[in-house]
Amino acid sequence: MEKTFTHIENLFIFQDVPLPVALFSTHRSDRVVDHGPNGATEAVFNNIMLATGPFGDPAGSFLISGFNNSYVEVENGGELDTRFSVSVFAWVHPDASASRAGLIYEYGCSMWYFPSTLGLEIRYMVRDRSKTHILGIEGVIKVNAWNFVGTTYDIHAGVAAVWVNESMVMNKSIGTNVELATQGNLTIGASNNHEMQFYGKVSCLQFYDQALSVDQIMKIKTRCNQSISPATSPDHARVGCYRDTYNRAIPTLEGADPLLVGDYLNRENAIEKCALAAQKRGFRMFAVQNGGWCAASVSAEKTFHKYGQSTDCRGDGEGGPWSNDVYLIKDYKYVGCYRDIVDRAIPDLEGTDPVLDGNYRARQNAVEKCAIVARKRGFQMFAVQHHGQCLSSATAEETFDKYGKSNDCSEEGKGGPWANSVYVFRGG
Repeated sequence: MEKTFTHIENLFIFQDVPLPVALFSTHRSDRVVDHGPNGATEAVFNNIMLATGPFGDPAGSFLISGFNNSYVEVENGGELDTRFSVSVFAWVHPDASASRAGLIYEYGCSMWYFPSTLGLEIRYMVRDRSKTHILGIEGVIKVNAWNFVGTTYDIHAGVAAVWVNESMVMNKSIGTNVELATQGNLTIGASNNHEMQFYGKVSCLQFYDQALSVDQIMKIKTRCNQSISPATSPDHARVGCYRDTYNRAIPTLEGADPLLVGDYLNRENAIEKCALAAQKRGFRMFAVQNGGWCAASVSAEKTFHKYGQSTDCRGDGEGGPWSNDVYLIKDYKYVGCYRDIVDRAIPDLEGTDPVLDGNYRARQNAVEKCAIVARKRGFQMFAVQHHGQCLSSATAEETFDKYGKSNDCSEEGKGGPWANSVYVFRGG
């Protein structure tokens, strides 16, 4: 029995890694899904089952049985045509009982697995199909275990490489200006004629139109991690409740990460999942709205309060209708408690930014708000005094301790009378 699945248009993003032209992963309701951004790729599967993936998700991979009726086919309408340069990576879990060579995927750049040698073979076919360049290496694959495998080719350098678990295990010059025959359809788990089959599990098969660096390869390993618990999310603190409109204060991340697919109203650990999705992208602020909807961006700290505060957040930390519970990913640490006098050790920022709202002694989430304002100005250190007063400057690191230490700071980290609770941004 066959079933066709359409793409999901959005894609989760690492800021320094290019977008994949296609990314095939799984979803409990949609089975095999293309998360690529081009919007036209369709995956058709035959006789496959969902299985546990490399990150422990019980439906995080697709199991290919090794028979000629077990495969995934993808019609290539040009989205997968990486004719000039390419990177292809996947998690593979070969079954120990496999005895025959099998194709993990086949198109103009194909990957074979050889159980007898625990080896890989990459075949690059030139555009007119007149020649095939082969890279082969033995003894690099573990059976009944997850292996992150891939290949890269750069048309300018002329070098193709094979990668296993972030390490380049071999490379070979196949010539500069070699254009690849990547215009054909893609078959996952078998050859295009279905005569050669792979037996095992495949997850997170990703295609790029350039040769990735080792740092980028290390990052895309976790691109399909759908597992999350509150303990694994980054440390974060609530800033407050703020209004939203159709012209969003913070752009949504819904559908842009495997953690954020499906109905957000039924999402468990919605705050933690939104925090981790934001952290993956290097974002420092995120928001949760209406029971689970997730938003974040690189500029969120400048826009989150553009429509003012709201009283419609429900109290569970997951926002309310058109109301964002806004959070800051805590990338700062406490330095200590230090004395202050009228001639300030660190200049006062009160009245300089609308984030520093109202009377500072009654300000909620005063530490988080001071952090936002200091970081917007590029400062590396800030302080909170007398339950909420915000102080920071470009030279705070040179002057914060000029009057010595103090014992008068409150336990809640908001300083005390003429006593600064001092914080520094990590990496600062």
